[in-house]
Amino acid sequence: MKMEVSTEEAAQKWLATAQFREILASDTSHKSQFVLLSQESGELGILLLNKSPFSEDQSVISEWIKQARLKEISKNDIYGCYSIQVPVEFNLINSQLIYPATEKHVQKYRAEEKIVIRETPEDYEQITKIYIEKYQMNLQWVYNILEKKAEAERVFYEEACSEFGWILANDIKWDGVTKENLYCLAIINRHDVRSIRDLRGSDVDFLEKLRDKSLKVIQDKYDVPANQLRAYFHYQPSFYHLHVHFVNIKYDAPGQLVYAAVSIEDVINNLRMASDYYQTHAAVLGLGDSSYQKFNFAGKRLFRRLEQLGARMLTQLGLADDQHEIGIDGALIPWKEAVWMRLYEEKIFENMKLEVDPTTVIPSKFILEPASIGENLNFHEEDQEYRLLTAGENRRVTADDHFQVRKSFIFTLSSIYFQDTRLIRFSVDDKDSNFFSYNPGDVLMVWPYNNDESMQIVIDALQYSDDLLDRPVHIRTNDRYLNPPPKWLVGDPTTLRSCLRRLLDLQAIPRRTFFEVFASLAVDEFEKRRLLELASPQGLDDLLAYANRVRRTTAETFRDFPVTSKSIPPERLFDLLKTIRPRAFSIASSPVVQGNAIELLVAKVNSTVDYQIQDFLLNFRFNTSLDCQTQDEVSAVHSSRD
Repeated sequence: MKMEVSTEEAAQKWLATAQFREILASDTSHKSQFVLLSQESGELGILLLNKSPFSEDQSVISEWIKQARLKEISKNDIYGCYSIQVPVEFNLINSQLIYPATEKHVQKYRAEEKIVIRETPEDYEQITKIYIEKYQMNLQWVYNILEKKAEAERVFYEEACSEFGWILANDIKWDGVTKENLYCLAIINRHDVRSIRDLRGSDVDFLEKLRDKSLKVIQDKYDVPANQLRAYFHYQPSFYHLHVHFVNIKYDAPGQLVYAAVSIEDVINNLRMASDYYQTHAAVLGLGDSSYQKFNFAGKRLFRRLEQLGARMLTQLGLADDQHEIGIDGALIPWKEAVWMRLYEEKIFENMKLEVDPTTVIPSKFILEPASIGENLNFHEEDQEYRLLTAGENRRVTADDHFQVRKSFIFTLSSIYFQDTRLIRFSVDDKDSNFFSYNPGDVLMVWPYNNDESMQIVIDALQYSDDLLDRPVHIRTNDRYLNPPPKWLVGDPTTLRSCLRRLLDLQAIPRRTFFEVFASLAVDEFEKRRLLELASPQGLDDLLAYANRVRRTTAETFRDFPVTSKSIPPERLFDLLKTIRPRAFSIASSPVVQGNAIELLVAKVNSTVDYQIQDFLLNFRFNTSLDCQTQDEVSAVHSSRD
């Protein structure tokens, strides 16, 4: 009768007849070594060796100290260096024997030069995923553990569920006794999740349950508090079946480096932030101004961080510059074309069209609803972001004959500069004194409004009746992501005339997006064709010549396209026109000397060059038009530079 040979006896017999081939890898910091062995038949095997940690059992320590044999290496005063030979039973080596081993096993354990790479989802799809499918080793040993067909003695907890279950087992590198070296694995039951790349937002609840339950079970069984355990994934993992490492923070475990270990907390937070985080596509356009030293600092930093986190970048970083001849459109146009093309190529959105129909009219941002006659404005003054200030003084402080002739070294043209510097004094009511308290270095944010000339140009071009302009309306958003105009600025109910005066910027230089929207509203064929030319990337030179170089205002543009202008519905003005932005002015007065008053020193410079560029900047228009005799008012708020 043939007697069965135990697995231990079989391994002992195989090892006794094996021959040394080479050391595949050696780790002196963790006292481990991977040795390649072979039989005469050519069969390969790999022996994984790892020195056992010292026992903390006092009786064991006392015993091996008594039996230790010293051999002196050196002696200096009271300090002696010795090698100590301890009894065999106290000098065990943990080992793992893989036989018969394949070439895949050999490649896995052979030492290779390590480098740091940033794997994007695109790299994963085109490189890593193909590698996994082609070279992945047989995972039957993992399934055997899950089904308790092997290594059942290492499993100390099971969450029984085919889809959302897992087992907890002691890692082969841990002796199961020394708490300082505690090392456990949580292996999930699902076979379709190979790594964190396969996780989705729907897995967050499962991951949280696995984390919390595993930490509690380990604490109860081994008396190691949860706050002394690290829980992390490996990426790339040693085998592609999702598992979580639970390690005592005192133990310097292999693969615990920042580049290899990904905290389970980070994975959960990332999936909460975006359910497809590990498959995310991203594109970054930084909005900046090259006149500042840290040009587009935030955009550059965000782009680098997204790359580090593994986001799949649709295109290179776009750096928009407000100082560009056409503003941010100088970078936005090529960046948007590149992003649009990648979205189309990747088929991220079904039924996506490569060419955008410029005549497509999208819903307006706001809806104008008629208000009841006599309906009163209802809001609290203390909730206002800005308060009205009265201009008590507007005095010229520049000499009347001041001018300067300067030679331009850029254009070699003679230019004449006229400067008009004004001291403007605002009176602050006692009830607003706390609101406008300030310190040296603070600024006053002034909200300007459109002048009568621009207002009249636009009204004449739009051909709106006085009844339409002065009809009370409520402004409602047509998009849940938009905020309505501030009530303190235009009122609620408000009128279209009030919005044209205080809210919509009629003197801004129109940008390409203005002409895109304008063209979609055009009814005249000639005007539509001209507007589309100005809105197209190919018409950039025409746009610069028409708008930017001569600083043509939006109001003047309405006048140049009369047929289209008079057909614009009132609610479409909010799509066409930008909102007036407040301007910051340094406060020139002293809060101690002036008391309830704020003084600004504002200089307006008019320049005339050969190509007759005129400066129509809105924020300087009020400087010479404010009349202290009629008690003109402006909206303002104090803001600290801090």
